[in-house]
Amino acid sequence: MKILVILVGTLCGLAEAARGASIDDIQSIAVYSTTGRSRITSADISAFLSGYLSNIKNYTAHNLDLYYVQSFVDARRKAAELGAGGLLAVHAESFTEYKNTAAAQLRLFDTKSGSAIREWSARLVVPYFDPPQYRHIQPYGNLDQVFSELPLRSYEAPVEIRLLVVSDQRLRGSSRSTREYLLSQVETASRVLEREFGIALSVTTLKRWSPPDVDIFGIARAASGISGREGADLTLVCLGPPAPVTYWDGVGILGYARVLTNVVVTRVMNAHVFVHEIGHVLGAIHIEQEGGVIMEPTMRNYAIDSRFRVLPPMLFSGVNRRIMEITRTIPLGAGFEQHADKMAQLLVAYEGLRETRLKEIAPYYGGLLVDLGRTDEAIAVFQSALGLAPNLRVVRTMLIDALRRVGRYPEAQQMVQEEFDLGQARVKGVSGGAVRLSDYSAISLSASFLSFGEVGVGEQRSLKFTIANLGTATLEISRIQAPGRPFSLAASTPRDARIEPGESLALETLFQPLRGGRFQSTLEIVSNARGDKTAEVRLSGQGVE
Repeated sequence: MKILVILVGTLCGLAEAARGASIDDIQSIAVYSTTGRSRITSADISAFLSGYLSNIKNYTAHNLDLYYVQSFVDARRKAAELGAGGLLAVHAESFTEYKNTAAAQLRLFDTKSGSAIREWSARLVVPYFDPPQYRHIQPYGNLDQVFSELPLRSYEAPVEIRLLVVSDQRLRGSSRSTREYLLSQVETASRVLEREFGIALSVTTLKRWSPPDVDIFGIARAASGISGREGADLTLVCLGPPAPVTYWDGVGILGYARVLTNVVVTRVMNAHVFVHEIGHVLGAIHIEQEGGVIMEPTMRNYAIDSRFRVLPPMLFSGVNRRIMEITRTIPLGAGFEQHADKMAQLLVAYEGLRETRLKEIAPYYGGLLVDLGRTDEAIAVFQSALGLAPNLRVVRTMLIDALRRVGRYPEAQQMVQEEFDLGQARVKGVSGGAVRLSDYSAISLSASFLSFGEVGVGEQRSLKFTIANLGTATLEISRIQAPGRPFSLAASTPRDARIEPGESLALETLFQPLRGGRFQSTLEIVSNARGDKTAEVRLSGQGVE
């Protein structure tokens, strides 16, 4: 069994080794580790210490083990190349497996001059933790004492993102430490964004919410209806659980966010996942590069074999830095008219990556085009990406949604049918034909909210929306519940209906106020749709005297 090494330092002594650059001048540190003849590895030490320096002390930290440096000379050269002002050289030995301890010598050098700034020794201890005991554990032990003379770095943050933080209602029985842990992870994420981009996260409200029993995309849509979002720039939904390290099960999606929208959904309370998804909100794309970065597609440096490991540093690639420098001051989820120049820069940045990174940019570039009303262009981006990689699940989902938006229901339903047939083939192959997937109907509404705006008393305004069946079986609508006055349905509206796969039905709603004031109501559609028996369309209008 692979043992993941987590070190707890014991301060043994600290002495100034030589005069040179001041420790206060260093904002970026590269970590280079060597070991004696023991079962502990340099990779474990480098990952652990660089993670601590980044996530707790707030330095820009680099794990040189990921660059395969072979000597101190190579380490110093690579540190200079990465722009690290300091080089932390660590040698560990005398590892005791059952006590999980090791002796270590640590030396902090000025990268430019090569002179030693500090030198000290420490006793390192390695605690185990696995689910469910991982909850709320401090993964860095008492390294605060080991690095007590290293100052906590702070940075100016001229940009503020106000958060409405929402946790799953099912966690309400958890202890108070769950709430404290969640807030601590937001604080850690904020420190990283302050350091990297001058962006501070501030929590305006923390509340609980019961998410619908749908996939993560449906939860993101439902989250737009959470109350109390008016005073926040971004709603951060945490489905739980609390975890000091990330966990990737290889099946589910760890989080979901779209460019410049105001909802993020994550499956764990974890600062790394928060930074990753907020990075997507600010336009960052999935990217892999030597040294590891926070925007890796499955955060592969953050989990091993479904086991937990130490939190590595949070770093951004040059590509994503350029994108996020453009977006950092654009309001989230709002009209972009006042920021047309920056939006143009962002689109140019994505287009410039289309030839070399089409698969990576497709969800973000295409999603942004959809939000800007350029859906046909988005469809072209999605289709091109799927031509290169047909199994991009998120892109397929977004393409189906885009086709639905422009009324191309037969094409959308065909994609759903293809996925159903593929799933049927897989099940048949596994079960030898003993199991079959059932056909299903799936309701899709062209709008879940209709705003009639201001309408004069006694006057009438109509709006239309479409019900489509994106399933593989007939959608049977048993009731279309008329909204309350002053809203109504057109006289031609059927009481019930049958919609075949790929087909649609257009409905007309009316708003005729008899007095001034704001009015709201809900139109209900009851059907045999899988997982969504009652679909709703919210209605809003203002009567004007």
